[in-house]
Amino acid sequence: MLWLCAIVTMPCVALATLVDDSPSWLVYVAVAPVVAAIGSYAFLLLFDRDKLQSEDYQIRKLALNIIQEKHNALESDPDSAVEALNAALSEATGGEGGRQ
Repeated sequence: MLWLCAIVTMPCVALATLVDDSPSWLVYVAVAPVVAAIGSYAFLLLFDRDKLQSEDYQIRKLALNIIQEKHNALESDPDSAVEALNAALSEATGGEGGRQ
């Protein structure tokens, strides 16, 4: 959405300032991507905050959910919990082993 703001809004504003009698629709075209970006951010902020987080956060959260589903790592010692987290990260990233 921010790329759309840069690609559409900036040229429209530049064109509106250069043309003496700029058409009224040009203002609406310039403002529409900005309103859409703010609206989508507000929607995600209210209904799905995790989508606003980084990819690394989402992968780690998925790994922790996998561990909680298995129920074996959290009930045992911390070393096995770390091993289970690493295995879950590998499973969540498709065998890449997570980023360092």
